[in-house]
Amino acid sequence: MIGLALEGGGTRGAYQFGAWKAFRKLGVEFDGIVGTSIGALNGALMIQNDFERAHEIWSEIAPEKVMRIDPEVYELIKQSGLNSEKFGILKEQFQTVFHDAGIDISPLEKMIRECTKEDLIRKSKKDFGIVTVSLTNFKPLELFKEDIPYGKMADYLLATSYLPVFKTSKLDGKTFLDGGFYNNLPINMLQEKKYEKVIAVRLMSRGPVRINKTAKTDLLMIEPRQDLGKILDFSREKVDYNIQLGYFDTLKALNKLKGKNYYIEGGIKEEQSIYFFLQLSATCVKELGDILGIKIREPKNRALMEEILPKIAELMQLNGNWTYEELLLRIFEEMAAYKKIEVFHIYTPETLVERIKRKDVPMEKETEIEFLKSEIFLRFNKEKRVEEVIKTMLREKWSW
Repeated sequence: MIGLALEGGGTRGAYQFGAWKAFRKLGVEFDGIVGTSIGALNGALMIQNDFERAHEIWSEIAPEKVMRIDPEVYELIKQSGLNSEKFGILKEQFQTVFHDAGIDISPLEKMIRECTKEDLIRKSKKDFGIVTVSLTNFKPLELFKEDIPYGKMADYLLATSYLPVFKTSKLDGKTFLDGGFYNNLPINMLQEKKYEKVIAVRLMSRGPVRINKTAKTDLLMIEPRQDLGKILDFSREKVDYNIQLGYFDTLKALNKLKGKNYYIEGGIKEEQSIYFFLQLSATCVKELGDILGIKIREPKNRALMEEILPKIAELMQLNGNWTYEELLLRIFEEMAAYKKIEVFHIYTPETLVERIKRKDVPMEKETEIEFLKSEIFLRFNKEKRVEEVIKTMLREKWSW
């Protein structure tokens, strides 16, 4: 069986909707889905196979769709990030708004009740589980659909999302708290049901992630390499960006695409990669040596292969077992980023190089080489030094 675990994280959940788009494109089906907070809400829509409703929600998401709050207070809360250690400070700062009750989230409750189709969830052959915390009993609850009383599915989906600053209602005489405070990514729930493979979509939020490390589970983590923003950032630009990022990151993980920030299918033969470096002129090699603080001695190819390329690989944070293909692909990515080439596209090495060669950008004024050679610059300005390396290679008339 293959299961899906979805992490909590507020509006960062747009990333999971992007992942869902990729699963649909690739025809990936799950036997069970578990989630916490927004992960549980996204998971319920997936169990219902209600993609259009999810698309509508994420296309229209806005503060007023979730809570009733003064815009100025919302901005303060958004900027705080709602980190767990700040909840007490927030309640104190906004005491006049909270009135010891919390932020009114009746719009969120309305949305959950309207989009939850309990009969579909219960009739589905797929497992569905959520996490919440009973404050009344001081007890964490990891619940599958069969553990939730009939007619209460929407209530428990709301209970898994109760942040301490939210105004909450009692459920069956008990008060609940966002499940992320106990288990923000409940991989263990699927492991306990003996799932052989689990795909987990992370939002990189704070909160415990519970995994049974002794279980024989084939675990694939899909993680954003870019910042998803604050958990209550409703800006259209950020939400759309996170959807795109989730879609392409999932395609990368499942199709084993290469690249750090770009999405590259196919590879480069090692001998072709070596040829690229060996064709660099003596002038280019000397300039690279100046930038990296390496004194070039003849023959230039020996200095290039033994000193310069390892230093570039170190600056680009490749591990000690890097290959020339990995280094060259990273260099091409840096060239593409310098030229501001679109990230959300699947490239081959050839099409990426074609874009790099085709797009012209004005070169910035050169930085003083003597300053670049300083150890202080190397220590604190690695990104700038990488940029100088890339600009030097872009000036070179290399063939591909």
